[in-house]
Amino acid sequence: MKRWSIVLIALLVLSIVPAWAIKPVQAQETIIPIPEIQGYGDSSPYDGQVVTTAGIVTGIAHWTSHGKDRYGFFIQNGTGAWRGIFVYTYNQMPKYNDGTPVSVGDKVAVTGKVLESNGLTEIGYVSSIVKADGIVLETPKPVVLKSGDVAQEQWESVLVEVRDVRVTDPDLGYGEWEVDDGTGPVRVDDLMYGYTPEADQNLAYVIGVVYYSYGNFKIEPRDAEDVVLNLSIHEIQSNTTDEGASIYEDKGVATEGVVTATDSRGFFIQNGTGPWSGIYVYLGTSPKVSRGDYVRIVGTVDEYFGMTEIKTDSENVVILGTADVPAPVVLPTGNVSQEKWEGVLVEVRDVRVTDPDLGHGEWEVDDGSGPVRIDDKLYDYSPGHRSKYVYIRGIVWYSYGSFKIEPRDKKDIEAYRPNPNTISYGLTMYYSVQYDSRLSDLESLYENFTSTVSELVSYGVSFDSDVADKINWVNDSMSEVMEEYSLYEQFKNRADKTGFYLPAMIHLRKALFLGEDVKEEIQFLLPHLQRALEEIKAAQQAQEQENETETGTIPGNETEGVPTNTTQNASQQTPAINITITIPRVLIDASHGQYYVEQTGISYLVDKIENELGWEADIGSEPLTFDLLKDYDVVIILDPKTNFGESEVEALHQYVENGGGLLIAGEWYRYLNTEDLNAIVGDYGITFNADELMDDDHNSGRPYYPFVGIYNKAHPVMKFVPDDWTMYYNGDTLTISGNAVWLIKGYDTSYSVDADGNVVRIKGTNPVIAAAVDIGTGRIVAYGSSKALSDSYNFKYIKSNWPFIKGALLWLAHQE
Repeated sequence: MKRWSIVLIALLVLSIVPAWAIKPVQAQETIIPIPEIQGYGDSSPYDGQVVTTAGIVTGIAHWTSHGKDRYGFFIQNGTGAWRGIFVYTYNQMPKYNDGTPVSVGDKVAVTGKVLESNGLTEIGYVSSIVKADGIVLETPKPVVLKSGDVAQEQWESVLVEVRDVRVTDPDLGYGEWEVDDGTGPVRVDDLMYGYTPEADQNLAYVIGVVYYSYGNFKIEPRDAEDVVLNLSIHEIQSNTTDEGASIYEDKGVATEGVVTATDSRGFFIQNGTGPWSGIYVYLGTSPKVSRGDYVRIVGTVDEYFGMTEIKTDSENVVILGTADVPAPVVLPTGNVSQEKWEGVLVEVRDVRVTDPDLGHGEWEVDDGSGPVRIDDKLYDYSPGHRSKYVYIRGIVWYSYGSFKIEPRDKKDIEAYRPNPNTISYGLTMYYSVQYDSRLSDLESLYENFTSTVSELVSYGVSFDSDVADKINWVNDSMSEVMEEYSLYEQFKNRADKTGFYLPAMIHLRKALFLGEDVKEEIQFLLPHLQRALEEIKAAQQAQEQENETETGTIPGNETEGVPTNTTQNASQQTPAINITITIPRVLIDASHGQYYVEQTGISYLVDKIENELGWEADIGSEPLTFDLLKDYDVVIILDPKTNFGESEVEALHQYVENGGGLLIAGEWYRYLNTEDLNAIVGDYGITFNADELMDDDHNSGRPYYPFVGIYNKAHPVMKFVPDDWTMYYNGDTLTISGNAVWLIKGYDTSYSVDADGNVVRIKGTNPVIAAAVDIGTGRIVAYGSSKALSDSYNFKYIKSNWPFIKGALLWLAHQE
């Protein structure tokens, strides 16, 4: 009789039996051991009989047959032949009598009929599944077999393992493939887990339950951990996607290497030297290995916020012996921050500290080729300002959007200790060359600067306190530079006779460094002063033309309208012009735990504000008050982690309503502080939505990393953005009302989802992601992405967004 007919009859019978007459199988009922049911032969002696047996669940199967779902699970008691059997639950998910689902590792007692289904011994027509906690059961372990020995009746439904096998046929059809360790092939199937192998791929092992169907025995892996590739570290690291992730992400791998460093949660291994030769092994607990141990690792490749690592546990780490730790790869500092050096032991030489405190234990050095970060993950060290080092060694680590070197101990950092008496001559010569080359134009530049200042003063121009302080500093410092240089020349003349150049070097060095600072300050101030002078001269010329018209002066007869016996004084010749010179100032709030300010960094944004716009940029950690804000032309607030106080929100309202410019940015729904951001801008017609912009067609690899490119070119904020410009984006959408106008929208293919995955803005609605609003003389620009202003992903976000941000800053400062 066909299986579906039997089930139908069973259902009809059960429908007429009172529910009280059906008793669940209890664990204390007679348990027939699985080997006895299997019968140690091709067929079961219990075929057609109802039995109760017990075992531990080793795998749960779900497949489709003729378009319908089918279910079952494997149980096994102990390790060895004949100890496993398949339980077929037909179209029902495996559940206990009380309705709770069966899970791998559960101890179960099963009652059902023994069947020989196309050569597979199984238990079907299941009437009871209960927990078998009171029954002594032995946890099964995989039986290690040769591939040629798997296809035997005794291993049917038993958990087995084949090792060091090669894929001999990657596609036998119907999800099946073939491996061989040299003793004969065995099939691998996708009943519980689908894996797509490559021809000749080398696998460390394949674990799974042996199944029989369509005349073949086959191994059924249960998940990714049951299929493990034999790969070198180089293969794992160097084969990457366009985003830099390993193509083996989420795959099981086995690899070997020597331990180069350890920390509290894992360790680094390396095989050989050069690019792609190192990787981090994450255990989650303190490792039991030491530097120099040669180990074999079995685990799963994971991309942890951009850092490729192998996740495993201590049981899958085997110490094979010891080996020499590879020599560090010597690199220029500017070449360290590359994916290929991730996890590799490197060394930078002849470096100087360019920033002793980047925060969170990080600092920065440079050998002239570009900066690199040094971190305290493995060894805590505090550098001196502008300290020089013979070398710094360590493992390259990646976190919070930056590559960094992780020294392992004090031996990895060798400070430079110069002898003043032996190097003073060389430094004097060096500083002399540098002074002549770098400051050759300092005197002429200063002369131009003082001339411009004097001319501005002659027009009656006043300077705000900040600009006046800068002008005074330039004058005082320039005097000091000249004095130091004069002292250098005096000591240099003596040193040429005595050979003692240290005093000369000290004065020249001070003149050089201070002179560079003076030059930098002049180069910052002079364009602002010259621009103001041009405006004054233009205004004067316009005033003179107006006066000529009023007095009736005509070309060729310029004295007409002026009495011949009257001499014009200076105030008549130069009309009074009321101008105060200021330099725009920007405050970037860092007092509310802003992730993209504190963790990712905003160095590119600050550099652009200071060097391209010629403005001043401050990163502030103090609470926001109106007295603080009023000294700034623009305030930038990225998505805050900690909340704003009511007084801070009121201060921001007062600031904007009194003419200030506010650039405020959001984040995607998981991290978006909608309450505070909307408290700040909600009254002005802008609302941050608790959602995330998505785009399946226009993105940088994932729908939640969409591109945007629809711009309101009629608004002055957008004047620097080319028509065909594409920008990286990751954040929420905005809702606008009242006087607020949109600046940027998503493409027609974009949409947004909320925290529950619901689509809240459908395709074709072009969600707004940037908006602007005038509040009297104050202005606000709102943007849904804080990441767009940060150094994230090697500056890709800020670089693509800068034309928009630049226009926004100029508009907010009324310099459009």
